[in-house]
Amino acid sequence: MSRKCPPGVICFENITLVMFFIIASIIIYLAYYRSTSNNDGGTNSNIGNTRNNNDSTNGVIISSMGGGNGGGVGGYLDLMPRIGSGYTRGPADVLLNPYTPPLRDDRYINMGFGGGGGGGVPINVPTRSVNSAYRQVGILTRVNGAETILSLMGRPLFPSQDKWQFYTMSDKNQSVKLPVTYKKRSCTSDQGCDNIYNGDTVYVEGYNDAFKATIYDNAIQYSIPYY
Repeated sequence: MSRKCPPGVICFENITLVMFFIIASIIIYLAYYRSTSNNDGGTNSNIGNTRNNNDSTNGVIISSMGGGNGGGVGGYLDLMPRIGSGYTRGPADVLLNPYTPPLRDDRYINMGFGGGGGGGVPINVPTRSVNSAYRQVGILTRVNGAETILSLMGRPLFPSQDKWQFYTMSDKNQSVKLPVTYKKRSCTSDQGCDNIYNGDTVYVEGYNDAFKATIYDNAIQYSIPYY
């Protein structure tokens, strides 16, 4: 026998009430989740904008003083300069850290193994050369014309053959990277050029002039005792 509703009363089946409750719960959950996501996004955006504004105003990038800014071997990634910043606190960043003395770091650590992290199989790994980071190794002084001093950036390429890669940057505000030629060989090619020593003369593209190299003294390398 079928059930009938009394006149003037709205009746619902039990299954209808259950479905209505489920749908209402889903709608409330989605609305709450969207509102939480929007709030988090706005907060992160504000924090990011504040950090960007502070960095652009003060020109400061704060990194770890002890372990380096890249988590590499002994802070090795601190060798890589943060171009466009006023200065950094990377303990090995000769270019931008005002508290780091002008010393040359000749270490070569293949950044393809252990420098970038990750547990996958490495790909595009050099078979003969090493993939080290560029670092400032000295300065270039213009031989003729107006006095011009440029930063000499370099990294070891073939340590057994004393081959390096070098480039420099203009002394203007844009700090445009400029190729360096030494002994008629491009120092930015995949074969590199001979290592540049103190007093050597190189040719800088862009200035179309000769520059004399002043190489920093070698930095003291420290070891970890009892390891």
